[in-house]
Amino acid sequence: MKTLTAPTLAEQHAHAQQTAAELRLQLETAEADQREAVENQDFERAAEAKGRADEVREPLLISQAHATALAAGLAALEEHRRAEQQATRDREQREQAAGLYDEARAREAASQDDVQRLMAEVSAALDAVRQVMREALAAEQSLTQARQDGHSAAVAAGLIDLQHPAPAPASNVRNRFEGDQLLRAILHNQQLL
Repeated sequence: MKTLTAPTLAEQHAHAQQTAAELRLQLETAEADQREAVENQDFERAAEAKGRADEVREPLLISQAHATALAAGLAALEEHRRAEQQATRDREQREQAAGLYDEARAREAASQDDVQRLMAEVSAALDAVRQVMREALAAEQSLTQARQDGHSAAVAAGLIDLQHPAPAPASNVRNRFEGDQLLRAILHNQQLL
């Protein structure tokens, strides 16, 4: 058995419409002939025209019903195709969205790894800065000690008078570190991250 396709249904529908139109014309002609015969009081011709009209009436109704049913079939087939196309588009959109979601999740995981790695690098860098700051403070303390030792040696050697003021402790580095909120936080191991 041959499967009906849209063109076959369309052809059958067109044929049913054409048949219905031809039968309608025959019915209208027969009814017009009947009216004319009655007006002319030609009752024999009127009966013959009525017989032709009666013969065509049932096939016309069947043909119209057939055309209507085929039109409904065409509409249902077209709706089915539209629904299938929409389902395909919906599925493709879902698949595309799922792919975008997977890609975004992969980027998120990679970015999270980058954040953790970089934060570890920041923490290590802060530890390194803290160590250098401590070394700078130790060097400044050594500078103060060297100045004091130099002053004591100069007094002992008679190069300067005992009343000569002792050198002030070096504090430039410490003052800079303690005077800056961020540097102070780094130096004193405050939780920055």
